[in-house]
Amino acid sequence: MLSQLGQEVQQFRNARIAGDELVLKLSGDTQLRTEVNRALVVDLLEGEEIAGNGARVTFYRALRDRAKALQDSDAELAKLEQTLDAELSALLKPLPDIPTKLSAESKAARALGQDLSSRTQLDETLAYLRAVRDQTKDTRQKLKDALK
Repeated sequence: MLSQLGQEVQQFRNARIAGDELVLKLSGDTQLRTEVNRALVVDLLEGEEIAGNGARVTFYRALRDRAKALQDSDAELAKLEQTLDAELSALLKPLPDIPTKLSAESKAARALGQDLSSRTQLDETLAYLRAVRDQTKDTRQKLKDALK
């Protein structure tokens, strides 16, 4: 009796597969294919349970669970990538634009040695080095604040 039931279930599966294949050929919709595959797996599991094939049922459920886990991990990875991108943007945001702030000092440094007294050269060099030092301190402090 169990073998007759198994044959009828197999015939039903074959008929359903043929009908579903026809629908897939007509529509070609990916979502529909996914739903059909899910329905086929559910039918297959029910048929295997009725036929008493516990090992196959366990195997199919394990495959389904792993597929679900992969989908979930892909979603988690996408969220993690967005979070890391946001954090990286936040860390890079406080970095100052040093070339524009030091442009006046750079112009003065280029003029060193051109018709200036040694005292003026020394004063301008010291002003340039102090500006670099102050800017470096500001940048370090901004980085420390951003990392907190």
